[in-house]
Amino acid sequence: MKPIYIIVLFVLSFASSSLGQTFCLSFANQQITNGGTKFEFDIFITRSGPEFHLGSSNLVFNFNNLGISTPVLLSHTLSGSYDVPTVTNPLPNRASFNVVLNNDNNGIVVNDTPTLLGRVQFSILNPTLMSNINWLYTGGTTQTIVFNDVFPGVSQLFATTNSMSCLVPLNSPLPVDLININASSLEKSIRLDWKVAQEQNLSNYEVQRKSDNNTNFSVIGDVIAMNKNSETQYNYIDENVEGGIKYFYRLRMIDFDGSFSFSPIVFAKLAKSLDKISVYPNPIVNNGEVRITADEKAEYVFVLYDSNNKYILSKTFEKDILFRFDELPAGVYYYKINHNSEFITGKLVVL
Repeated sequence: MKPIYIIVLFVLSFASSSLGQTFCLSFANQQITNGGTKFEFDIFITRSGPEFHLGSSNLVFNFNNLGISTPVLLSHTLSGSYDVPTVTNPLPNRASFNVVLNNDNNGIVVNDTPTLLGRVQFSILNPTLMSNINWLYTGGTTQTIVFNDVFPGVSQLFATTNSMSCLVPLNSPLPVDLININASSLEKSIRLDWKVAQEQNLSNYEVQRKSDNNTNFSVIGDVIAMNKNSETQYNYIDENVEGGIKYFYRLRMIDFDGSFSFSPIVFAKLAKSLDKISVYPNPIVNNGEVRITADEKAEYVFVLYDSNNKYILSKTFEKDILFRFDELPAGVYYYKINHNSEFITGKLVVL
């Protein structure tokens, strides 16, 4: 997947009492989500001079509307005296993150560490295009206008003289074009296979897993990316699995700059050892023989009951056993096969 280039121009209106106050803006945590159909990122502001407070603002930026469209607000950190921010789309290639402070002198403090304002999401129209988010800054003036609370202010704040260190772009490409991913159960393990069309500036694939009994994914492995411009096949074998449990897997595909995206979730289930036991033939004739066969060598106990749950007999075996039911009346019987703390039940018919 080639990345989407996004050219960004931000306009802020905050309020200020000092020309010495300066700010920095940055994008972070770009991510491809929803199976490769959504593109999202965070917006941060940092002070690079004296402390100031965030006033009403319009954060306006351009984007490649051939590659992405329909910007929406995913989340935000503004509360109290702020209205819920909105994200509007005034032009086909332009979006605006709008902040409204409805109670003067109550704006949040912009610190010298990044303050998260919100997260914006786009729908991906063409995943073969490139991504390149850049702030627009020219010389000693900037299209990014910042005022300090109370709004409107009379003095404009500026980014620092070195715009490249203060208006941080997000230039990284979308890391990988994932063709497919699949999980399959082997005899005693689960194998994860995935194929990619191409990779660019990709660091690694983080393998994550959760089970039926777990709500959160955890990291179980890591695969280094080959960064080829052709189709590449990868696999990972999970040997720390138990029979009878459904496991869910996903990849966290991490770029060299720390940005990442998730793969679709796949799952597989390793059969229990008891799931591989056969009782044959069934039905059987009176005085006939029956063979019980297990896939693995272990200690098993076969117990037979009649239709009234009355105990008839039991047999212990390791892998398979052949025995005859002497003078067992015709009818329906029920069996239970135990192995450690597990068991299976079934019905045996005698003709």
